[in-house]
Amino acid sequence: MAESSNEQAPLSNNEAGLSSGPASRWNDPAEGSTELVDSAHNQPGRPNGPAGFSNEPIAVGDLPRLDQASFTPLDPRYLKVSLLGSGVAALTVLTVTGVAAAMVERPVIPLIIGGVLLFLIALSAALKVVEVRHVAYQVREHDISYRSGVLSQTVQTLPFVRVQHARMNRGAIERQFGLATLAVNSAGPDLLIPGLAVSDAEAIKALVIERAGSLTEEAT
Repeated sequence: MAESSNEQAPLSNNEAGLSSGPASRWNDPAEGSTELVDSAHNQPGRPNGPAGFSNEPIAVGDLPRLDQASFTPLDPRYLKVSLLGSGVAALTVLTVTGVAAAMVERPVIPLIIGGVLLFLIALSAALKVVEVRHVAYQVREHDISYRSGVLSQTVQTLPFVRVQHARMNRGAIERQFGLATLAVNSAGPDLLIPGLAVSDAEAIKALVIERAGSLTEEAT
């Protein structure tokens, strides 16, 4: 009488519910994951994702920074243009105050009002001087930056690759002082740099247009 055998033939990979491809395994639950991992996509030295893709962390200290010492101040003549409005306002207040004081019996009241207005104009002019002296710009190989503000300083940087158009504006007062405003239009916020000498504005405009065109061609 033949003895019955309890041994069973080993199951194939398909019968066992495993892939017939590269070896697969379950991560150890103790490691905090029960996700099925294909060893073919987890090989040492092989990046997870598209070939050549890299997304390594960068230390903040290694990032490029704007050199504050390399910012160029505006043309000194721009300060005169900025104070021109304050001068006109002060002259108007003096004229009106003098006329009003001569026409009333008690000139002290218009004189006090005029004095307060003149003080406010002088204070505004002093703040304008400090503000203009803090305004500056910086042109680098791939971008242009504009710094403004005293208590709350703002630095706006525009990469040349995003530039769409650059032009030079000159109002009547700017023409009298030989100044110009450079306007750089982009896909995002525009950049305006006032108080430039005409020669500097033309040179920066030409550089911006040239660099924007070359970078666009390199990107395509």
